[in-house]
Amino acid sequence: MLKTIFTIIGAIAGILSLLYFLFPQIIRWRLRPKIEIKHVMGDLEEVEFGGAKLFTRRKVTLGIQNKCNRPLKLESVTFRRLCRFQKQCLLFRYLQKTHALSNKDWCQCSSVTDLDFVAAGFEQPTEEEKKKIVATFADEGKLKLTPAHNVIPKKRWREFEVPLKLRDAKPHIVELTLSFDNSFEDISPSLRALHRVVNPTSEKTGYSHTLIRNIIVDLCSDEDLEASISKQKEELGGEFRAAYSYFHEPAMFQAQLKSLEIELMHFLSKNYPVSEISAEDLRKTLKENLPEADIVYSSPPNDRYRAISKDEVEGILKVWSTFRNICKEFLDCEQYAILNYLFVRVLIHPALPRLMECTYKYLVLSSHSPLVDLKVNVSKRTTPLPLVLFKFVIDELKILAFGLKTKRSLKREVDHIAESVKQLS
Repeated sequence: MLKTIFTIIGAIAGILSLLYFLFPQIIRWRLRPKIEIKHVMGDLEEVEFGGAKLFTRRKVTLGIQNKCNRPLKLESVTFRRLCRFQKQCLLFRYLQKTHALSNKDWCQCSSVTDLDFVAAGFEQPTEEEKKKIVATFADEGKLKLTPAHNVIPKKRWREFEVPLKLRDAKPHIVELTLSFDNSFEDISPSLRALHRVVNPTSEKTGYSHTLIRNIIVDLCSDEDLEASISKQKEELGGEFRAAYSYFHEPAMFQAQLKSLEIELMHFLSKNYPVSEISAEDLRKTLKENLPEADIVYSSPPNDRYRAISKDEVEGILKVWSTFRNICKEFLDCEQYAILNYLFVRVLIHPALPRLMECTYKYLVLSSHSPLVDLKVNVSKRTTPLPLVLFKFVIDELKILAFGLKTKRSLKREVDHIAESVKQLS
């Protein structure tokens, strides 16, 4: 009898303890904002600097709908552009392996540095706030702004202009982080009572939530997209057709790769004279040419700096220009200032052409889609459907095995290049 009583008491205590830990999660789940996000593309405009045209952008406006039966308080909205190929980019892997990039979750080369603080729907930050925002933006690529009207009524939409100046005629992935603050005054009495039961001494006045969404903004024109699809269909021949969603001109890539190899070998084959300049002379020269700049130095005031010749600078620029064109055409790099810094630091070496070739091949293999293959082969079949499907399955298994083997080999080769560069530095 006593054992039965202890068992019942133990079971009740266990259930109550479980509920004590579950109830806060239930409350948080019930208060989680339910939203819908849509975007609208606006007009084209030219982005200029110093009177020179840099690129053409297209304005993008986000609409956020509150699908809850209560108002939502939106504390902040954070924007960050993501690389479309980051998870499959071996150049990003190489930069991580050489410790050139500290952030393993986001590539700085994909950042958009052109921004607009005067964006519709947001408060204009003070000068002090701007400095903090710009500092965070430079380190993490995150642009955090405060909504001008932070309450979204139930079942209503609120519009915000994307402050990043996105280049036209290309797709973008924008990471959107929404921070909400749910006050107890806006929730049901039953949830407030449940919170008081679980946390009788708590001084919390609400719950905060953070939602992260990736928005795909495709700024490619319909004409370009249709032309690309038509050309892709024309190039797919043979009885079994393997289609790739990443189908950037292989001949164009090979031509640019050859150009990169020629310029790089020409640069590395020359012996450029090396000269030194004292820190004091360097300081005077910089102050004369950049009087308003905040200049810092990597060495002590009495040290000497290596000064490269004009011919060496021109040689580096030729290699850099070809390398940048490859990144621009076949990768998703946007931040050329960071890319140039990394290029000079860990990329200008004899294995650079092979690194770019591995990166391109890996992207092509990673973009293979069996579903696309199935649609293409069924639509262009010249034999009975059962035979097409049978051959499709067999060939897809072969492609899968070949792809996995080749991708592992490409990764090992890139890791070997990174290790050899680390040993030389």
